[in-house]
Parts: sequence; structure tokens; C-alpha cells
Amino acid sequence: TKRQFDSHQLTVVGVVDEVMADRSGTPRGLIVSDGWFGRQRSLVPLDQLVSIDEDERTVTIEAR
Repeated sequence: TKRQFDSHQLTVVGVVDEVMADRSGTPRGLIVSDGWFGRQRSLVPLDQLVSIDEDERTVTIEAR
């Protein structure tokens, strides 16, 4: 799914399932599910995180 946002085109990559942390409990990434029944899972490192909009329930990441 694509939509316009501040003159940039965004692609929805999935639903955030969980936050991954290292052994000390420090968050390191997001596990995002996509596809039928969330079959495809991807790790999004936190350094790719641009913004979180709780009202719109969206997370914006850098395209790489």
C-alpha cells in the first residue's frame, strides 16, 4: 500500500510485532510482519527509525 505524505511516497512494510532488545534490555530493532498471516518477518534496526506517530499508529523508517 502506498500513500502520499509531505510530498514523499511511502510504502507500508507491515505491522510491528515486537521490539527486539539485546541482553541488557536495550532496544535494538523492530520485528515487522507482512503477508498472509504475518508469514514474512523482517528486522528493522532502530537506526533506520525516523519517527513514531502514535495518533496515526505509524512508524516511519529510512529507505535503504
